[in-house]
Amino acid sequence: MAYQIPDSALDKHVAILGTTGGGKSVTARGLVERRLELGHRVCVLDPVGVWWGLRANAKGDGPGFPVAVFGGDHADHPLTEGMGEPLAKIIAQSNLPAVIDTAEMGVGERVRFLTDFLRALYRHNRAALWLVLEEADEAAPQQVRPEGTRLRDAVDQIARRGRSRGFRLTTITQRPQVISKDVLTQTSTMVAHRLTAPQDRKAVGDWILAGADKDAAAKVRDGLPDLGIGEAWVWTIGEELKKCQMPMCATFDSSRTPDADEVIADPVNLAEVDLSDLEVQLNKGDDAKTTKKVVVKDAAPAQIEAARKEGFNDGYAAGVNDERARIMAGMENLIVTPINSPTEKQSNPQSLSANGAKQSANISVQSKNNRLDPPSAALKMLGVLDTNPPIRMSWNSLAASIGNKARGGHFNTVRKWMIDSGQIIEENGLVRLVEPSEEAKPPMTIDENATFLRGRWREILGGRSAQIIDVLANEPATKEDVAEVLECAASGGHWNSAWKALRDNHIIEKIGHKWSLVEELQNQ
Repeated sequence: MAYQIPDSALDKHVAILGTTGGGKSVTARGLVERRLELGHRVCVLDPVGVWWGLRANAKGDGPGFPVAVFGGDHADHPLTEGMGEPLAKIIAQSNLPAVIDTAEMGVGERVRFLTDFLRALYRHNRAALWLVLEEADEAAPQQVRPEGTRLRDAVDQIARRGRSRGFRLTTITQRPQVISKDVLTQTSTMVAHRLTAPQDRKAVGDWILAGADKDAAAKVRDGLPDLGIGEAWVWTIGEELKKCQMPMCATFDSSRTPDADEVIADPVNLAEVDLSDLEVQLNKGDDAKTTKKVVVKDAAPAQIEAARKEGFNDGYAAGVNDERARIMAGMENLIVTPINSPTEKQSNPQSLSANGAKQSANISVQSKNNRLDPPSAALKMLGVLDTNPPIRMSWNSLAASIGNKARGGHFNTVRKWMIDSGQIIEENGLVRLVEPSEEAKPPMTIDENATFLRGRWREILGGRSAQIIDVLANEPATKEDVAEVLECAASGGHWNSAWKALRDNHIIEKIGHKWSLVEELQNQ
């Protein structure tokens, strides 16, 4: 059967909609096969673990397309949470068709990985890239929980602004009603398979009504429940609305539900992919470079601090191998006395300062299963949280409070240590200490905390970004208003980069037509 969707329609953002069993997965795989046949760059984000079948032909007895699979049971390379940014750079800067299988990740782990991956992909990609987002309503829901806000924003950024950077986004969902409308409305081509829920059918009808006519919208909406397997309504804005029967795929249907008493055998001859040249980049933070062992016996405090920074920068990225772990543990012992009992209190002889005041000297730190001694960044963050009553902070603000950014392999390692240590509780994206120490300090007032965090972000970002923070600290303003106060032009690379840094670090948000600092950075 001839392919039903013209290439011109696939050169746009596409939405593929339909309930399970209606044929949307076959349609989506067919679209990807067509892109691969043409030699285009394709990346599939797969939270359900079914896209690896692109590697074999339909019968499973021969090779399919040489698509690299990261993560899952059929991985060419395992996937870890810290790989988001380095993997995104590889995808953005090469022609490596890829399936990124996050099915084995926990929900929180997947959200953090995809957030890092999509933000980095947006920064680095500049050539045509067909990005396929399976189960798109999970990554970009209409109603988002706090911990998923940054991920939804990353998808929205690609949907709304990604065309200029080469993105052609394909979103696949069973529930068009619950996917972010900011993402769905950016779609130029819709493929609607069988849908039965009234809310989902209405969402499709409303989308067609925005660009077609009332009769066409009603025709599609009312006919969606009666579509057969593989049938779909296809419409590209400005083109004819038509009903099509989608062809079967040329690759292995790894998402097919087995019949009763059937066991589907895996293909025996997958297309080969060689990732040997990418191992160093993929393992960045593990073996990307050799860590020097720094001898700091009887060293001055400044030398100890320099050694600590060098060790952490080299060692704590996406995970620490055994050799580096021993080096890092030895360096940390110069600053932190290790604990042998989970009930003992730990003394920090350097009294690491987290907020300009003296940090509590007795933060309880557990040693689980002979893990590494705590990273000093974790101790600093615990010192910030060590208040009575307990203070609750976002990870973004907590990292800023010690002069860091809440991103990258080092931060992910520190965060994981803090969670695994059992000393903090994370609720709705905010963290607090389980039990303050006996010497816990009183928390800052809201105004004190906001002023302190603004100062930290000014130090971290500097330049024009710091100036914009100062202006928005007074009241919300448009970009033009800010430029007038700063007596500069509201344009140019330096200006745009300053605003991008503020947005990427979730320091500002747009309310109506004005920009404002996020709530944590505002005085009462």
